[in-house]
Amino acid sequence: MDPIGKKYYTLSPQSHQPYLITTLPLPLSLMPHTTIIIYRQARLGINHVISTQRQRRHASTADVRSGSTYSYGCPYRSFAKDHPAVARRVLEVPPIVLKTSSRSCHYNHETEYETLEQYLKWRGWNVEGVLSEHNVVIDELDSAVGLLSHPLTFPLTLGRHCSAFVSSAKQEDNSSAISYLKPRLCVVGARAECTLPDDYWKEFLIISNEIMQSTSAHAIQESGNNNSGRRDRAHRWTIDFVGPDVQHNLKSKTISLSSDDEQCIQTTLSMNYHKKFLHEVVLDILKSSGATTNDNNKSDIQFSPDATNSKSKKIQQYWDGFILFNPGLGHPNLAKLWRPTLKFLMRTGRPVLFTAHSSIDAKRDLIVIEEMLMDEKDRAIGVSDIGYGANPFSSRMEFIDPCTNTRSGDDVISSHHSPRINLEGIIILLLQLELTAVAVVTDG
Repeated sequence: MDPIGKKYYTLSPQSHQPYLITTLPLPLSLMPHTTIIIYRQARLGINHVISTQRQRRHASTADVRSGSTYSYGCPYRSFAKDHPAVARRVLEVPPIVLKTSSRSCHYNHETEYETLEQYLKWRGWNVEGVLSEHNVVIDELDSAVGLLSHPLTFPLTLGRHCSAFVSSAKQEDNSSAISYLKPRLCVVGARAECTLPDDYWKEFLIISNEIMQSTSAHAIQESGNNNSGRRDRAHRWTIDFVGPDVQHNLKSKTISLSSDDEQCIQTTLSMNYHKKFLHEVVLDILKSSGATTNDNNKSDIQFSPDATNSKSKKIQQYWDGFILFNPGLGHPNLAKLWRPTLKFLMRTGRPVLFTAHSSIDAKRDLIVIEEMLMDEKDRAIGVSDIGYGANPFSSRMEFIDPCTNTRSGDDVISSHHSPRINLEGIIILLLQLELTAVAVVTDG
């Protein structure tokens, strides 16, 4: 099963105050006895530091008592509260320019110095101009970008790794000599990603367009074949958002980008929403294909590395990759819930993209992943020396840390001896798994 207690956050699209963040409540069974507030050190003189820390300690106590997950010491949230009109302008998505000749600069996604600021400049997101227009000091630029990083983290993080998911994607040709790639991805344990406005999800199409265009150009250059007789110029992405905390009554939809520029890849993104556990969605897929299942035992999905039946093959090939945004695999209240899902994901042999809030969060998750990979019952999957890496498109918002110190059993209560939960340190792990097999066993 997928866990139900992970917190996700998203900017409220209907709010006239963009600094307000909507959050789904954490189940009482997962709430720690004590929580803390982690904050970025204020850029103040030494005479102000002691009083500022004291004020934040009082704010932390109030937040804990109220059950709030906000970090009111977060400079990015404070910026939006102090400058609501500016924040609204900063969050406005600029016009989309697909023609490469109209770009003021080229976006190089392969550099180790890739940053959100670099993407915003390439994209034409004139944050500095907005600050200047409203007579806000340029010192607030970092806070403005930090606010903007929050809604962009999901689409840009996924888009940055889009090329990892297309190798197994279905391909469809038509009479116009255009080859359509149809990658299908699954966001497991989805929450806030589902409510992100379409304009922000278009950023996924924009960055994936750029990356796939670059990848295609490199492939042609290496092969020396500039006229293959078929243009790979269309990607039809599908994302299935799956999880018990997917919002009610979300309808499937498709957004698209198109351009007359022959150098641009035409792209669409279809999004489907399933307020179910992953194993329930798998069984629904089998039913739609004519397989019989036992409705009284929907969790009866078993795994075998030697499976070759048609049902197993269909499920194994259904998705081209999986994404788990900050799943909390190693959290003591969630680890057991995640194990069957992780086993299923690894048996498919598809790439899996994980993210984590912080280095400690990543270490906990990595222990679970490594144990799963080393489990002799799961066979050798062919992954070695795995580890997380920095994500240039992480959200920089700060929140209360709900995690406990699993080593001592005590709640972490000192921000001075614990890493910040501010999401600037979010890190990612992409598992490229060698092909294995997944068996789906039902009573049918």
